[in-house]
Amino acid sequence: MKVKFLDGLELDAIQVNGSRRYFQGAQRDSLEFVFEKGLYSFDDLDEYFANKSKTSKITLIDDAQNQYAYDDYVLRASMVLTPIVVQPATSTTPEVTEERISVTMVQQTYLEKLVEQLLGE
Repeated sequence: MKVKFLDGLELDAIQVNGSRRYFQGAQRDSLEFVFEKGLYSFDDLDEYFANKSKTSKITLIDDAQNQYAYDDYVLRASMVLTPIVVQPATSTTPEVTEERISVTMVQQTYLEKLVEQLLGE
C-alpha cells in the first residue's frame, strides 16, 4: 500500500489500520501506518509525519490503485519500533519475528481547526 502526502511524497507501507482512540482530551479517528524496518530510517519517518503541511491530507493507494483520502491527520500519537511475529512457533521451530516501525496519527478536532483558523496558523 502506498501512503501519499500532500506534497506528493509517496511511501510504501506494509499496512494501515484505522481506529478510534483517546488522545489529548478527545476521542479521535486514528491511522496507524506500519513500515518495514530498514526501508525508511526512523529519523526520516519522524520528519515526514511531524510536518503538518505534509500530513494535512494523506491519500492511501491500494494494490488495485483505489485511492482513499484522509484529511487533518496532523497529530502524531506515537511512533514505535515493535517486534511482530510473522511465523508462530511450532513444536519443532521457534517463532520468527521482524521489527516494524509503527506511526500513529490522529485527526484534529473541529474545535482545534477553528482555533487554528482564528490564530491564523
